This record gives sequence, structure tokens and C-alpha cells, in this order.
Amino acid sequence: MLECLGRYISAYISDVQIIIEDARGFTVLETITKGPNLFAKLPAGKYFLDATTK
Repeated sequence: MLECLGRYISAYISDVQIIIEDARGFTVLETITKGPNLFAKLPAGKYFLDATTK
């Protein structure tokens, strides 16, 4: 589970662009959150996560 919190006052945010890449650099998930939580079922392994908001 990924929980998205605001930068300054720990407020929940949405509309966060999420990109998850596997250890080889391949994108396995790219989405924009609709709420403060994102559930993703991924195989065991190492991942890189990039989360961007305005």
C-alpha cells in the first residue's frame, strides 16, 4: 500500500502521478491516484518508485 501525504501539513492528497519500475528499469505501473491510497499487486522484487504532484 502506498499512502500519499502532503508535504507541509501531512494532509492526504490525490492526483499524484505514480511510476513504478522494476530492477531492470522497465515500467510496471504508471497511474494517477484518485485518492490518498494506491494498492498494487506486484511480484516480489526490488522496485523504484517515483511520485510527482503539483
